[in-house]
Amino acid sequence: MPQKATRTGSATPVPPVPGGADVNIVVLLIDDGGAEWFDWSGLEEPHSGYILHPRLTEMRALGVAFTRAYANPICAPSRARLWSGQYGFDLGLAGNPTDVEDYAFCGGGAPIADWQNPQPITTKLLPRLVRLGRDGADDLPSLSDYTYAQACFGKTHLHSHDGRETWPCDHGIGRYVGCQPNAGVLPHGAPNRGHFHFTEISQVLGGAPTSKIWGATGTWPSGGPYVAYDTSTEPDAGWDAYTVLRNTISWINSRTTPFLALVNFNPPHAPFEVPPFTAPDDVGHEAPGGTFDVISKPTREALVQIESGAKGPGFRAMSAASVRQIYKANFEAIDTLIGKLWDRIEPTRRAKTVFILIGDNGTVTNVVDAPYSGTHAKRSPYEQGARVPCIVWGPPSVITSPGRSSDHLVHIVDVMPTVLELAKCPPGLWNPGGTRTVRGRSFVRALRDPNAAPARDHVYNETFLPLEGTRNGPVPIDPATWVKTYTDGTFKIIERGAGAWEFYRIDASLQPESGMAGYFEKSEDDLYPFVDQPGQEEITAKFYALQAALEELVAS
Repeated sequence: MPQKATRTGSATPVPPVPGGADVNIVVLLIDDGGAEWFDWSGLEEPHSGYILHPRLTEMRALGVAFTRAYANPICAPSRARLWSGQYGFDLGLAGNPTDVEDYAFCGGGAPIADWQNPQPITTKLLPRLVRLGRDGADDLPSLSDYTYAQACFGKTHLHSHDGRETWPCDHGIGRYVGCQPNAGVLPHGAPNRGHFHFTEISQVLGGAPTSKIWGATGTWPSGGPYVAYDTSTEPDAGWDAYTVLRNTISWINSRTTPFLALVNFNPPHAPFEVPPFTAPDDVGHEAPGGTFDVISKPTREALVQIESGAKGPGFRAMSAASVRQIYKANFEAIDTLIGKLWDRIEPTRRAKTVFILIGDNGTVTNVVDAPYSGTHAKRSPYEQGARVPCIVWGPPSVITSPGRSSDHLVHIVDVMPTVLELAKCPPGLWNPGGTRTVRGRSFVRALRDPNAAPARDHVYNETFLPLEGTRNGPVPIDPATWVKTYTDGTFKIIERGAGAWEFYRIDASLQPESGMAGYFEKSEDDLYPFVDQPGQEEITAKFYALQAALEELVAS
């Protein structure tokens, strides 16, 4: 029997699951950021320019950028897919949770008592997929039962606004620190709540969760300027993304065994507030003390001048142009924090760590910039609602020919199967008997072999109402609200409700000069009116082939 790690992490490192655990894994989730903001995406530059992302450009040189990566077009369903490797109709989840009455943490109609006192993991969203090295038992383990140490930081958004159901540690995660929904949602009734004023939950597996309110009323003025980190005078001052960074670095650098860290930054998601200009550089390997610039000097100078000037961190803009400017500045800030995470991880750990970065959905509607369309952005079934940045970087044992791009289709549902393959975790440990239908496909082979065949030949997405699993029991999906999309990477069908179809070609053939594959699904490009028409046999055959593939998938 392999020696097990203790709760303190002081024991001899645990031998890996069969096959050997060669790497650590960090999954980084970007919130509300579409692929079009990155100059390596192959997509046309927004009129206001790409975001500044020097650190991700640096990381891209160490890995592989996937230019045809997708998520679900809404936050919570994407996160559910990432954690589970399953689709919404598997989970009963295709919208964001709101009230405690209409959302059981994928309990399929679990009663309210079960939300507070979780039953075995088989009835819950987070399956054994995240219990790397477990023996398949369903009882909640202690930390000593893990081969990989596992932690989650930041936004999870798999709970109601009241957060009364369960926490990540109830589903096998060893350590959790972060906000349950978006930072701007909790605490209820508090003024100015947002990225500088938020409730943070902290828990270790086996212990009760505790909470802390950062930026309590009175510690920062509405509209700024706000000195975010003068903790000598404001001990509860903070910015949610920076607390995620600090907690992640501290946890990773204290590991003595292989680890999996799920890192979720909330900005640039609304509320759109000017981010900090600087932050302390005092955590992690060779931290020098002092501060580092969170955003560049030109960005900072431009933010100060918006809406009549003298604006600082914490300011919430009103005008559309200022909102977009603040959104892009927060995106730039997250780029900085990802680079700082890389800098401050102890080098021997970093050298054995694979980083998987992916977005949770496309750009939010009110910051979309021309030539893109706000009606085709987040929450929509169109390409712009689901196309996201995705970069994977890490050691030579995983990444071959770093600095390249791949046009393989990748979906957020593929992340956890990829993590499992990297961890060399046999399927029998995380899916005993094959009882769980896993929709994701590992894309490890694309990392190791530039000439590898794609792992998937389609991308499926959906939204529907109501959320299955209400207080009164399971509720069937309403066919009238079930919007389904299916693409083979060249053509795409959209079914709106029962039998209302759209059909597009989403490669660059319609706009070859733009490079905007799939982003111009305009009504005039809809091919469905040509289906079954004389002389349109090729289009007709393609439509029915995709329709049959979609129906087979949903029926499964």
